[in-house]
This record gives sequence, structure tokens and C-alpha cells, in this order.
Amino acid sequence: MSEIKNILSKYKSIAMVGVSKDPKKTSTIVMKYMQDYGFKVYPVNPSAKGEKILVRKFMLKLQILTKM
Repeated sequence: MSEIKNILSKYKSIAMVGVSKDPKKTSTIVMKYMQDYGFKVYPVNPSAKGEKILVRKFMLKLQILTKM
């Protein structure tokens, strides 16, 4: 648990793989919670590419984020 705490205190931009378009799904609720606490969250979901969730555009894959 302390390793996760260290990572989350060190980095404020993260990618979340598998975030749903459904605002009632757990993944979307977690994304919103993290945004509320100052994290810049990049949702990754190939089936939702180009759509938006919680003001962020869905990414097709993680490789795209490494080029940003």
C-alpha cells in the first residue's frame, strides 16, 4: 500500500485504462474522484476513441500519451 501512496504523491498525471463512458460505472467514478483531488487523468479505451468523459478525450492506446 505504501508503494501506491508514494506513486500517487509523486505523479499528478496518470492514464486509466478501461474507463467507461457510463458515468455510473466504478471506473468513471474513480476517475472523477481523482480529478477532484488534482490529478490529470487520461482515459484510455479503444472503443470510445475520440469521445469525451468528464471533460477529457478518450485515448486509443497508451502509446499516444508518450508522444504528448
